[in-house]
Amino acid sequence: MRILFVEPCPPRPHVFSRIRLPRLGPVLLATILRDRGHETRVVVEEVRPLRDEDLEWADVVGISSLTTTAARAYHWADRARSRGKFVFMGGPHPTFLPDEALDHADAVVRGEGDVTVPELVAALEEGRGFGEIAGVSFRADGVTVHTPDRPLIEDLDGLPTPDFSLVENWSGRRVTPVSTSRGCPFRCRFCSVIPMFGARYRFQSARRVLEDLEAYSRTTDHVFFCDDNFAANRRRTREICEGILERGFPLEWSAQVRVDLARDRDLVRLMARAGCWCVFVGLESVNPRTLEAYDKRQTVDDIRKAVATFRQAGIWVHGMFVLGADTDDPDTVRQTVRFAREAGIETVQFLALTPTPGTGLYDDMVAQGRILTRRWDLYDGHHVVFEPAQFTAPELQREITRATVRFYSLRRVTQAALRARWLEAAVALHAWHHARQFRRRERPFARDLRLHLVHHRAGLREILGSRRVRRLALPTLGVPPEQLRLLRRIAEGLRLQIVEMAESPEALLRRLATPPAPADVVVVPARPDLLPAGSRTGDLWTTRIGHVPVLGLPSDPAAFRRACRNLALGLARSARRGLRAYRRAVAAPRTGRGRGV
Repeated sequence: MRILFVEPCPPRPHVFSRIRLPRLGPVLLATILRDRGHETRVVVEEVRPLRDEDLEWADVVGISSLTTTAARAYHWADRARSRGKFVFMGGPHPTFLPDEALDHADAVVRGEGDVTVPELVAALEEGRGFGEIAGVSFRADGVTVHTPDRPLIEDLDGLPTPDFSLVENWSGRRVTPVSTSRGCPFRCRFCSVIPMFGARYRFQSARRVLEDLEAYSRTTDHVFFCDDNFAANRRRTREICEGILERGFPLEWSAQVRVDLARDRDLVRLMARAGCWCVFVGLESVNPRTLEAYDKRQTVDDIRKAVATFRQAGIWVHGMFVLGADTDDPDTVRQTVRFAREAGIETVQFLALTPTPGTGLYDDMVAQGRILTRRWDLYDGHHVVFEPAQFTAPELQREITRATVRFYSLRRVTQAALRARWLEAAVALHAWHHARQFRRRERPFARDLRLHLVHHRAGLREILGSRRVRRLALPTLGVPPEQLRLLRRIAEGLRLQIVEMAESPEALLRRLATPPAPADVVVVPARPDLLPAGSRTGDLWTTRIGHVPVLGLPSDPAAFRRACRNLALGLARSARRGLRAYRRAVAAPRTGRGRGV
């Protein structure tokens, strides 16, 4: 059979657009099926465009998709099926949303496809059904079938070396991607590696890695180890580095690693001698509370020492930061830029926290109603697609873009050039230009975020009415003291008068049935028995009893804080003033009770 593998291109340029690397999944699968007698090709759209004649050539089309390339993948899947081709999809996005993908494909391969795809192709050739194939989703007679998950592959040495000659128009002279392990035991809430590849490391042997490197050394100048943590097994990493030195491979290489690698200074120096030019390090944050929330198991001091250790060994550091956690605020972003500059990190990425399907973060955001859009092309780490806790969405978007422009300033470009650090100057200039282009190109998206904020605030203002809110009533019985304190501080920041009622929420709501009302707005816990007719405005429950607006605040601490932020936005004369009052209330607790009565 003739089988075409397609890797759709991202929807827009990104900072690595000039380094076109195929993802290894399609290349490895094409190699496996080629070795079984099939005719295979791989089209990576960032390398060369996919054409209709490619679809006509194929009997079967396999499309790999990330979340950000899902829309493009569905486009090509629909076009291939319209020509009568059998289409299967794989990759992270179809794995976690197979029902969505089946609207465009004949089958979905979930998780690792190294065994599943050959079995699927064999079933097609023989005219058999797919019900006995583990890890497949399909529809039969209008019914969606998800077969049991396939166990993870244990023997990675048994897999063939990916043959990049199968990739149309790709030479690999500049950079070749190499994967030597799968899985990760660290449980970052925003990462899909564990649900995709498992919660423990599985390794190729050092011997097998060196055999592959010997072959690649004849065809490429640079190898990128795309493992999630190349140095997870220190003994194996040492064997690989010693093998490179013993065999004299003329290779320069880079790898993704964790901060804790820097504790082994001897290994870091050995890596440098073996040709390691750059490490990509998931630094994530300089906010200790955020590192704890991400479950990174590292401290800010660990990060600082690691950067210094890598740089002392002569290894370029590319730091990756994820901004927008519930514990972050605008000052966190600015502190991150200052830290990156002072630590001497050569290059950085400031990415927006992105709740991609399959992650615990996505599940949390869906449950909390914080997802702003399901336009998957925006799930690229550069667009804010959820409602942050201590920012508005447009504010977080603006801060991240500004962070990139501030770090990659023209002054930095000039300083690097004056020191004859030409590569650093070129990278900084490219990143500066990309950030400014992004800001201009994404103005419509920024407007959409602002409109969302306007609509959100307008929804709250609609229930509050047109008159200015001056008095805020709070029941003091049945409301946790810490919640009362935060509400008092917010009211104080907005210069509102607090009317504290020494009664239960139920009694306070009964009082509203007979005028006069105790205040312009009443705040109570968000419970169905209290607000049966309430509607949701974000995390706030809103309703009216008589002429008095009643706002319900959830009991969950994180949801309560988001609701307080939205409350401040709605009660203030402007969104900026409301955010300022909220942040001051959270960051600087006071013992006063505001202008209470």
